[in-house]
Amino acid sequence: MTVGRTLILGSMPLLLAAFASEERKAKPAGHPETPVSQREEKGALTDAVSRQLPTSRLIPVKRRNYIDDYIFGSMERDRIPHAPLASDQEFLRRIYLDLTGRILDSADVRKFLADENSKKRDKLIDSLIEPERYAFQEEDPFVDRWTYWLNDLFGNSGGELGTPGRNIFYDYIRASLRLNIPYNEMVEEMLTASALTNWYSGPSNFLIRFHVDDATGNQIHHEDTCDEIAIGTGRILLGVSLECVSCHDGANHLEKINLWLSQRKRVEVWRQAAFFSNLTIYRPPPRRQEFTLVENGRGYDAEAMPIPARTGYDTTADSVVRMKRQKADVFPSFILTGEQPAKGEPMRRAFARILLSHPQFARATVNWIWAELMGVGIVDPPYAFDFARQDPKQPPPAPWTVQPSHPELLDRLAQDFRDHKFDLRYIIKLIVKSSAYQLSSRFDGEWKPEYARYFARHFVRRLSAEELVDAISQATGLFPEIPIGGSNVKVRYVMQTRSPEDLGGKGLSEIQRFLGSFGQNNRSRGVKSLEGNIVQASLLLNSKVVKDRVKAVPGSRLDKLLRQEPPVSNEDLVDELFLSTLSRYPLPGEKRVAVDQIQKYRTQGAEDVAWALINKLDFIFNY
Repeated sequence: MTVGRTLILGSMPLLLAAFASEERKAKPAGHPETPVSQREEKGALTDAVSRQLPTSRLIPVKRRNYIDDYIFGSMERDRIPHAPLASDQEFLRRIYLDLTGRILDSADVRKFLADENSKKRDKLIDSLIEPERYAFQEEDPFVDRWTYWLNDLFGNSGGELGTPGRNIFYDYIRASLRLNIPYNEMVEEMLTASALTNWYSGPSNFLIRFHVDDATGNQIHHEDTCDEIAIGTGRILLGVSLECVSCHDGANHLEKINLWLSQRKRVEVWRQAAFFSNLTIYRPPPRRQEFTLVENGRGYDAEAMPIPARTGYDTTADSVVRMKRQKADVFPSFILTGEQPAKGEPMRRAFARILLSHPQFARATVNWIWAELMGVGIVDPPYAFDFARQDPKQPPPAPWTVQPSHPELLDRLAQDFRDHKFDLRYIIKLIVKSSAYQLSSRFDGEWKPEYARYFARHFVRRLSAEELVDAISQATGLFPEIPIGGSNVKVRYVMQTRSPEDLGGKGLSEIQRFLGSFGQNNRSRGVKSLEGNIVQASLLLNSKVVKDRVKAVPGSRLDKLLRQEPPVSNEDLVDELFLSTLSRYPLPGEKRVAVDQIQKYRTQGAEDVAWALINKLDFIFNY
């Protein structure tokens, strides 16, 4: 392929560098000996990438909601310059990727760019988020994308739950999003669910997901499972990692990492876990991946199916995942407040009541969503809250600093989320309609690392593994046929799959390897990663996932364009390829080179252009 080098030569060195530095793991900020959060790294990456992106007319910023009052108010107070509003082209691709995980078709790009309505951005956002758009269709890209995100967050995996359990958990999450069930109601149902079999009860799989096999591998280890539930719910629902203090007290271990955790004791995690100590998760023989979840060890027929009841939390029990416990007085006690169940109140219901009424549940949830849409959280990372460093009116002792970049905004978002009955669609729409979200990633003048904390520009990010494969499919019009395990369903988008196991079927091995190399979350040991490496650049250049799809084969977008009657001019063909791949028109120099290549080699030249576009910086990054 010849034109590829010409079209992407200027951005390829930067592309390789970007792959090598996109998202490094960092400890929470606040102490001189710990690295800062990802904000500064993302700011540096954004500065490098944005300088290579095509320029376009940018728009002055107007404040549009209270998010803007906080974000721009803090910059105005501290005299921090910020980027202008993104151009229509920049905004359009970003909003589709963030809300649906997909890129646009060329017709949608043309229509939006030609629309002169001053409210067109809000109208587009409403049309993507509101369920009425797809009320009578199965297709709902917004629900697909956020269902996949929640499945990642909850760790829905066939390896842990069995394929039927995985599928019904997915269906439960998707139905909850489609019907816009309040998030607190959804979480309450998952925390309190019981099931004779997790293969017929979607919400029961949330807790079952955290089961720990005992040393024999035949039964569930009770105390370890309770611990894992406490750790998992802490991370997902409270935004705090209890992993370290589940093994040892925080003192003399976490003073340079997390001030609040450094003051926690191991027994506090056991007391959080004790809310689940009357819960029995049992694997009915002979199926190894089917589970019963009941309170107090009672099954549906204790004589026909005796369940080994282990109630209470026994600190003398062995552990298969952590160091030995010490004898301690363990009773259910909420780790943030010490609150205990009311007399006669079932312990899991008490935990749900206490957790969902605590402001931190809402704060953690909106911070997860903010991080997903804005690149980093107001508290970053979103699972590393330090509760001793949240209030600017009661700052921590030096050298610690207040952790949230905008603590008052975080509290306002959390309260707004509560006031709107924990409506996920509402909070997503509020964020993406703000000018803070719609800022350009390009910044005039010198970018300084300290600007990143203010969200003074929009952070770029590499497309996730799933987004990248789906974008390649959409750009070329050649989709894989992905069978959903345990069902008769077949899907075309990776983001419509139930979990990564669906990509293990016949003919999908190349895609599976591609996804793994780009950091797909396997929902077992590995987590989603946007870290880059040179292997990824090599795959984009040489993988069959790309090379086989840019060919003008029957059914492809390129083949249809080349066979269209009356014939499409070379200039229009180039426009169509750019619009359907990069969601923008070509720059004059790009168009000249691409048209010349197609003029010389026709089909081969058009394939070269398609290949080059997939390897361009503005295809691989969401900016």
